[in-house]
Order: sequence, then C-alpha cells, then structure tokens
Amino acid sequence: MSNATVSNAFNRPDQLSKSKREEILKACKELGYFGPNKAAQSLRKGSFNIVALVLPDSVEYMVSDPVASSFMRGVASVLEAQHINLLLFSGTADNVGDIVDFVDGLICYGRPRNPKLIEHLANVSKQVVTVDFDLPAHASINIDNQQAAFDVASKALSEDSDVAIFGLRLLDTDLL
Repeated sequence: MSNATVSNAFNRPDQLSKSKREEILKACKELGYFGPNKAAQSLRKGSFNIVALVLPDSVEYMVSDPVASSFMRGVASVLEAQHINLLLFSGTADNVGDIVDFVDGLICYGRPRNPKLIEHLANVSKQVVTVDFDLPAHASINIDNQQAAFDVASKALSEDSDVAIFGLRLLDTDLL
C-alpha cells in the first residue's frame, strides 16, 4: 500500500472505497498511527488555530484574579465558538519567542509587567491586539477609565447616602 493511499484515507476519503478506507484506518490504529502530524500540517498551511492571550502578570496570579478570570472566560468562549484554541502566556516572560511561530495572533490583556516583553510585542510580525494599553502600529481596545471614574463619582455623589469609593492599585511586590 502506498503512502498516498494512506494519506487519502485521512485527508481525501472520497478517493477510496469505504471498505479500503476502513481497512487502512484499522491497520493504522493497530500500529498506533492516528493520522497526519498536525504540527506539519499547520506549518504547511501557515495557520495553527491558536491565539495566545498574553497576560500582564503570571498565569498563576491572573487565573485567581476575578476580573482577569472573567475576561479570559469571555475570550475563551468566543474563540471556542470559532474552533480556535487559546494559549495563556505569562506577562513575566522576556519575549514571546517560544510561542510566536505556533500561534495565529496575540491578544495582550493589559500592560505586561516586563518591559522587555512589551518591546518584543511591539516588533512581532503576527497580529497583536492590546486591551487597555496602546502598542504602536497594533490594534487596541481601550476603556475610557477617566470618563468611567467621573460617571461613577457623579452617580455616587448624587445619591443621598454614605458613599465610599475604593481604588485598587496592583503593586510590583511579592507582599500580600
């Protein structure tokens, strides 16, 4: 049996009879072969069906943060509906060199803690979309925090009640 016939069994089943295809797939399963190498196919196509979500801090920290976790769920939901996989990437890394060749694009959620990573992202040839910060020559999605703060303060001050407004600032420290 030729390599082309086996390839047809996986990639072009209409080129074989049903019985021939089943025979080939059964033999492949017995040999522990489950089809063409996905990495090789992706390299040939130039498409990986993977988007990296670059986080501003470590993955460990970000998955425990309720706001970041909610954002990640939203991104994952949209990508999964399009049959695209999500890769979480730590914002503490120096660069995205380990993954950039294996993703179709990057979403950068907030300014990464590591300035080297920001510099590297600015020069990546893949599509990069930033959220809540700008990166020259790349698309960005930003929330007008100044207007939002004004609107919240105006609403709070217009009510006849005791009001407390808290501001939370993430610190670059290991202290809890």
